[in-house]
Amino acid sequence: MMTKPNFLLANLLWIVLLVVRCMNSFAQVPVRDEPRHKNVFENEIVRVLDVRIPPGDTTLYHTHETPSLFITFTNTKTGSQELNKSKKEGVSTSGAASYNAFTIPRIHRVWNSDSALFHVMDMEILTRGIVHASSPLPNPELMLIQDEERARIYSMGLGQKGECNLVTTLNPTLIVVVNGELIIKDAKGKSIELHAASFYWVTRNTVTKISNMNNRAAECKVFEIKL
Repeated sequence: MMTKPNFLLANLLWIVLLVVRCMNSFAQVPVRDEPRHKNVFENEIVRVLDVRIPPGDTTLYHTHETPSLFITFTNTKTGSQELNKSKKEGVSTSGAASYNAFTIPRIHRVWNSDSALFHVMDMEILTRGIVHASSPLPNPELMLIQDEERARIYSMGLGQKGECNLVTTLNPTLIVVVNGELIIKDAKGKSIELHAASFYWVTRNTVTKISNMNNRAAECKVFEIKL
């Protein structure tokens, strides 16, 4: 039989554990400080966060309040919940890309309810102020799929041994490989190998050669940041 002091101690420990669990569940951090969102690249224009959520894992509640671009790399069963709202379930699609201005900040958490890794990239646009008028990139290989206030999203596929020259003018871009492998040759002639889920930053007023050196098609998304 539990004595009264032991009973009180057990109840106190239970309350402490409950409080700690609640604090962990509802802690809010900027998305850049959420532990599963890794900062892999940042300059004065963009911050790239590589997000990997293992099976069964859940992020902290975190805040999105900066215009952002997203691309997913896996087909994964996931869930999300905005603060003080109901849970939502869904399935991510590899290669899906989107833009969100976050004019109203979003506080949410995300979890992986699948048996494989959930992998997504979050690109925060850090520039502020008026965006100058510009035309879409002229490359015929690019298919414009979204044109928003601060960014454009293009899809580009290169067949076996295919290549193109990406010409940037007023705005810089991020090239993100969805599948396959590409060789990037910059203006100085330096070659960089890119594989699935890797990216390359292209400054404005630049010509960048992109080549598919493999015997199968490659796909990438091109994100143009409007300045």
